[in-house]
Amino acid sequence: MSDFMTYGEQSDVEIPSDWLCIFGSDSLDDRTSMRIWKERLQDNPKGCASIGVLNNGVADVLLNKKSYKIQFYDLTSLTILFSQHNHVLIDLTGLEYAVWVSLLQVALQECEDVYVLYAEPSEYRVHSSPATWEWFDLSKKFLGVKPLPGFANIMNETESGVLVTFIGFEGRRSRQITSPFDPIPKILPIVGLPGFRIEYPTYTIACNRDFIDEQRAFGNVRYAPSHHPFGAFELLERIQHEYRKERMFIALIGTRPHSLAAILFAMRHRDTTEVLYDHPIRSPGRTKGIGPIHIYRIKQSGCLWYD
Repeated sequence: MSDFMTYGEQSDVEIPSDWLCIFGSDSLDDRTSMRIWKERLQDNPKGCASIGVLNNGVADVLLNKKSYKIQFYDLTSLTILFSQHNHVLIDLTGLEYAVWVSLLQVALQECEDVYVLYAEPSEYRVHSSPATWEWFDLSKKFLGVKPLPGFANIMNETESGVLVTFIGFEGRRSRQITSPFDPIPKILPIVGLPGFRIEYPTYTIACNRDFIDEQRAFGNVRYAPSHHPFGAFELLERIQHEYRKERMFIALIGTRPHSLAAILFAMRHRDTTEVLYDHPIRSPGRTKGIGPIHIYRIKQSGCLWYD
């Protein structure tokens, strides 16, 4: 398998039987209840870890037909998942951010081979009362900006820096992600281009237009393919070189592949980077259908892809 594979149908995805596949079980939409995981649970339960919804940092985990309660803000508690597996695939499509961010950090420490899967939606649900800053109905509410597991840096809000913001369809998130800052640092918005669909970058700009205008950031807009974490990672490396004297704050409010890139970048540059996330509560039925399925090779034979 190469660094980056894309499949048009679930039936095209072939995963070795000795890999541990980790996926969500909340069934919010079609992508979080994919047939490939239902079949694997039935045919190969030893190769599955199904994870439920977080409650105060704890989630129910079904591993090899045994149920566990695991604290995802304590990374040491996750080693039980990998004690008998050296090859892992994490489907971040249906997992909460605090869950997959924790899993990724521990998997990279414990396993020889680490792959990540992401399934695009066929379409997003349009908001019943669409506004210029919010065309799609994706989140019920937000728990606020607070650290993700393993990234509990103490942010100095007055520290000189640059705020790299991966933006998406929810314009209000762009504003609320800046709430810890006074004054707001220089903003570098990153738009997914190409998008999952040809029209999606236009929606992204439209939903964030007021924020970008308020921050006088139209001249700072950068682009990275929506589905490509490696391209987004390379963009972050270029931005870091350009602003090498500044601390970099990265806001995870764009696509999940973009967020994957940001987490991997922050893991590599912990001393100079901080990630920001506003913990949305996702709306049920927020998407319909299953689009292209991407599998990314993050680590193979003990080596990260950029080694």
